[in-house]
Amino acid sequence: MNSLRENISDRERVEEFLYQTSLFSYELGKDTEAKRQAELRRIREQLERLAQLRQLDRRDNTIEP
Repeated sequence: MNSLRENISDRERVEEFLYQTSLFSYELGKDTEAKRQAELRRIREQLERLAQLRQLDRRDNTIEP
């Protein structure tokens, strides 16, 4: 009977470990996705600013002194 209790206890520990590992992986994935989205926003902002600067540069080049 002790062996059965030990097996159940071991199984519960393994299930808890697997649950915690899955939870950690899920949270890590969310963090990684948030960082990826922030990086994409930063890149988009830089591209928009570059486009604005190019437009200003074109305007400056078309004006004759």
